[in-house]
Amino acid sequence: MNIDVTKSMMEAIKQGSDGAFQSAAAALGQTQEALREDIQKKTAVQVMAIINNLAGGGQLSTDEIALVRIWIVGDAESYIKAENDYILWTAEYQRLVGVLQGFENKECSEQDALRLIGILEDAIRVSFDIANFLEKKERIFKFDQSLADGVDADEKEILVRVLTGKFRSADC
Repeated sequence: MNIDVTKSMMEAIKQGSDGAFQSAAAALGQTQEALREDIQKKTAVQVMAIINNLAGGGQLSTDEIALVRIWIVGDAESYIKAENDYILWTAEYQRLVGVLQGFENKECSEQDALRLIGILEDAIRVSFDIANFLEKKERIFKFDQSLADGVDADEKEILVRVLTGKFRSADC
């Protein structure tokens, strides 16, 4: 991993500015993309063999399924394993529901309306965090479901298209 990422993160903490955090986020995103590309380059030969095998009607071995899993849902799995705030997010979301219920059918003063705007912004942020987490879980679930009973001809065709697309975008 590029040491500049942690330097950028530490600088963001030190500065405490939106620009510094945006710069850190950009550095984090670039590092994430570089790691994904590195994995794809290191496994490109095996994945091309899998593509050819599937295109020829072959079945996938356990090791091949594991590699396909890395290429298709590896990012989601790594995020799900690393994320440790989901329970806190759902608790916060439930708390915000209660707070917002207190505003229902109530005439708001300007101060109440401003407070409500802040609460809504917090609820929006938490909603997106929860949705992102659940979307990744759903991707993993759908992947597992699609391969649970083996790979039929239609699924082989889909896997070939998906892997070929990822292969092309990886510049392997």
